[in-house]
Amino acid sequence: MKASSAVGPLTPTPPSTSHAAPQPSPPKAHTSPTPATDAQVEVIPEQQALHYELHKNIALQCHVTLNQADKIHVAKEKNAELERQLAEAQGASSSLATASSELENLRSSYKDLETKLMEAEQKREHAEKQLAEKNSELIKKEGDFAMKRKVDSDTLQKLQKENSGLIRLQRIDNFLCSMLHY
Repeated sequence: MKASSAVGPLTPTPPSTSHAAPQPSPPKAHTSPTPATDAQVEVIPEQQALHYELHKNIALQCHVTLNQADKIHVAKEKNAELERQLAEAQGASSSLATASSELENLRSSYKDLETKLMEAEQKREHAEKQLAEKNSELIKKEGDFAMKRKVDSDTLQKLQKENSGLIRLQRIDNFLCSMLHY
């Protein structure tokens, strides 16, 4: 038995795998009528043909109904598969949107880091320039200091010579004074 919402209650499935409509046997050729009795009804060939057509139409309708039920079942399965694929696609779309948002955040962070790196590079260049200026000043001051030291050393030697000469003169003066006092 096979359930189908389009067909109604349970519809028996034919034993064969195909849903070919069972064909009723054609009406028997009219044989000589049996004598009619009160209890027996005479079947006329037109009624037999109509009866045959009715059974043929019922079998055909049953076949069409079963085919429709199969088509509906296949369509429902396809619909379920499409809904599953749609759900997967929506999930992928959501994941893609999240990834896109994260990528945008990373791009923004990257730009911020680039800006900070440029600022740090400018500060480093400025600091190097200041250091070079200070080194130049220091070298100049060291040169000035060395020159002053040489001048001071020369002056000191000169003063020492003068002092030495004055000390001699003083000794000579002391000697001469002491000689005059005797």
